[in-house]
Amino acid sequence: MKRIIVCTLALILVVLSVFGLSSCKKKKNKKEEPTTPPIGAVDGNTQTPGNGGTPEHTHTISCGEAKAKTCTEDGWNAYEYCTECDYTTKVIIPAGHVIANGTAKAKTCTEDGWNAYEYCTECDYTTKVVIPAGHVIANGTAKAKTCTEDGWNAYEYC
Repeated sequence: MKRIIVCTLALILVVLSVFGLSSCKKKKNKKEEPTTPPIGAVDGNTQTPGNGGTPEHTHTISCGEAKAKTCTEDGWNAYEYCTECDYTTKVIIPAGHVIANGTAKAKTCTEDGWNAYEYCTECDYTTKVVIPAGHVIANGTAKAKTCTEDGWNAYEYC
């Protein structure tokens, strides 16, 4: 489920990057179109000094470059911003690991093992804890020799 969500988000980011980059190449100046009348507007007209607002602003658009997110630093797609005000289309992509699941492996006498764990596919983050190889010693009991059967002393075995 996590893998589907991550893949879907990655696809959305790629599509947004393509549209963002193509729009940066075409636009030099962009007039912001208000979706609702600004404060102080009269009959839907844009604010002007005469009606208590500020003069209409035409954005001077510049393009910002995309920065890929990492496990420890935020990123963003290509974006537009106005050099004269705080208008921007920048959307922050939060930092974070891309988590995958590792399967458990039982230890043996000669090979290390580990329990199920999580790891990041893009860095060296992991919750894997190695269980060192080694013998699991058990004690065998002694058996007395009889007339018809051999016997043995107490012993250890793996």
